[in-house]
Amino acid sequence: MYWKNKRVLVTGGAGVIGRELIEKLLKKRAVIRCFDIAPQPRSFLGKVEYCQRDLTTLNPVEFTTFSPDIIFHLAATFERTEEDPEFWEDNFENNIILSHKVINAAKNAKN
Repeated sequence: MYWKNKRVLVTGGAGVIGRELIEKLLKKRAVIRCFDIAPQPRSFLGKVEYCQRDLTTLNPVEFTTFSPDIIFHLAATFERTEEDPEFWEDNFENNIILSHKVINAAKNAKN
C-alpha cells in the first residue's frame, strides 16, 4: 500500500504495538494523529499529532475533523498477571464502550 500523505489515525499509539506501527508509518511518510491516555513518547515529538486523553470521553469531532483514510484501533486495557474483580468494570469501560465510541466516530468520518 502507498502510505505517503495518507491520513492515519491510531488509538493506543503509545503502547508497545502502537509505537512500532507509528514508527513504520512515519518511515512511509504517513500523516498521523494518535490518541492515547499515556504521555507522548519522545520519538513522536514534532512528527505525530498527539492527543493525550481518555478515549472513553471521545468527542467524535476529533476523528472527523482529521478525515482519516485509515484507522488502527489499538487502545485497550488488559491485566498483565491475574484478573481481579475491579478489572471487569475497567475492561468493560475501556474495551467495550471505548471500541463502540471509536467505531461510531469512524463511521462518521468522510473517508
